[in-house]
Amino acid sequence: MGNLHNLKRPLLFFSNGYNLSKKKGRLCVKLNGKEHTFPVSYLSALFLVGRGTITTEALTMLSRAGTGLCLLSRNFNLKGIFTPEDEHSSVVERRIRQYELWKSQRLRVASRIVVMKIIEVEREFSVNLEYMRTMAERADSIEELMGYEGIASRYMFESLSREIPQFSGRNYRPPKDHVNALLSLVYNIAYYQARSLLLTLGLDPYLSFLHSRRGRHASFASDIMEPLRPFLTKHVVELLKKDTITTSHFIKDKESRLLNRDGMRIFINSLEPVYQKCLDRLWDTLLELME
Repeated sequence: MGNLHNLKRPLLFFSNGYNLSKKKGRLCVKLNGKEHTFPVSYLSALFLVGRGTITTEALTMLSRAGTGLCLLSRNFNLKGIFTPEDEHSSVVERRIRQYELWKSQRLRVASRIVVMKIIEVEREFSVNLEYMRTMAERADSIEELMGYEGIASRYMFESLSREIPQFSGRNYRPPKDHVNALLSLVYNIAYYQARSLLLTLGLDPYLSFLHSRRGRHASFASDIMEPLRPFLTKHVVELLKKDTITTSHFIKDKESRLLNRDGMRIFINSLEPVYQKCLDRLWDTLLELME
């Protein structure tokens, strides 16, 4: 998409108490008592999650390198985005490319999203959906593709119910049991991560290929996170099978189930090792879709 393929990869740091500075011509991130330095040319974008401090020298270095900076809370609510001045022309090129693809190749891109999700369902849950991949590649409409996406989700959740017998089906708004509460939470965090990535790169988060825009929903973020859902679902499976999180970590709020404070702390900490992997997968999905 424009010069997107020429960029390096995004990098994410997750910590409360980080410090971002310049040191000997390199970018330096101090967190958890450790110091990480690297050339800024290595980065397409830098994501900092949690609370911390940033020096003006570090911001200047990012600006001169054309590297975007995204600041997020620990639950991935967006706090702010820094876009270098020299990057504005590149942003225009990317958006034009996105609009051109939407106008001329929307069905092809939407088909690729669904096929990628089907492949991930097969990989994470050991099912064979080859026939469905073929059907999705030959689909004639967005509505038909959404049907195949729904069937892939059904296979995924049926596999989930076999591994977690307490799970009897997907429900949300509000989630009525602890399994669905975890699924909704991890999906929402990934959605905010996807939205932040699109905004940092200057893409239009509301111009989507598969999902329909509704209200303030950034539907393109839902597009690029769709192939990530099986991986996230499997993460929830592992948390429950290992009793990392149990029903004792939830409270009842009217008809919904919510994590209590201790449960939320455990859940957020469990995601720390996979945050960068999620960002990498979102990035790879975006590159593949925008070819």
